[in-house]
Amino acid sequence: MKNINTNTRRIVEAALFIAITFIIGRLEFRILPQGGSISMVALPLAIYAVRNGIGWGILTGAAYGTITIMWSGSLYHPLSGLLDFIIPPAAMGLAGLFSGDHRVYLGILLGCSVGLLSNILSGILIFSHFMPDVFLGLPMGNIFFYSFIYNVTHVVPSMLLSMFVLTLIKRPLKRFIFGQDLPERTISET
Repeated sequence: MKNINTNTRRIVEAALFIAITFIIGRLEFRILPQGGSISMVALPLAIYAVRNGIGWGILTGAAYGTITIMWSGSLYHPLSGLLDFIIPPAAMGLAGLFSGDHRVYLGILLGCSVGLLSNILSGILIFSHFMPDVFLGLPMGNIFFYSFIYNVTHVVPSMLLSMFVLTLIKRPLKRFIFGQDLPERTISET
């Protein structure tokens, strides 16, 4: 019976973390015309993955990405759905790979790096026709360079913002983030 309660807790936590991530995702700073904003969606997804493991973390991130697609009501290209909306939040599940006090930081770093690569690939494969002659004062002649610069301008600040907020909340939430604060209960106890 312990396994049923553990899975139920993980599913309930996934729903809560998806809702928290969705709300945090609406508090974004849009900075680029064809998409790209600064937000802290990496933080709750990485915390969830640290608490529940890589598999649950990836699944929860992918579910969040799917809900984001449905909420937006439109999608430029089906491959963009995968590369821009599903893979980046699912990559935050990689935080479940790490152990120790810095695992959420490392998870945010790895997840954002994988998400950045996915966004760059999307820019190269799908959005290359949007490449201007000049971007941020730099001449653009190479689609890889343009996609890299375009996506770094929002992914890196999002990663740094998530890490900064984690630093602020880490101490008060240490038991919640790193410990199993919910005791396992059996059906006989309920």
